Amino acid sequence: MYKFLCKHKLAIEKMNYYEWARYMEKVNDDSVLDHLLTKIEISTQRSNLSIYRHILYDEFESKNCFYCGKMLKENAIHVDHFIPWSFIKDDQLWNFVLACPNCNESKRASFRVSFI
Repeated sequence: MYKFLCKHKLAIEKMNYYEWARYMEKVNDDSVLDHLLTKIEISTQRSNLSIYRHILYDEFESKNCFYCGKMLKENAIHVDHFIPWSFIKDDQLWNFVLACPNCNESKRASFRVSFI
């Protein structure tokens, strides 16, 4: 445990400061603060990706699962972040692929890119 704490000391300190600042935003008077951390957290919340399904399926003619290559069924198509949301907290079309439910649900924020 000691080695872990020493190795990750800086990250732990930053998380501590961040949580302390969030707490201070909650307890202080609204007229004094801009609630910057709350605004940042709200701006990085995940949005509904279903609006991109039509664009990827029809416009880009992506009819197969990006991961396994199987033909997608129109009633069971997931829009997936190729680079996981946990790495890039942004919903941009360049990072979306269509996936079958099985592949998307088994992926779960794992970084599947292999660099050659």
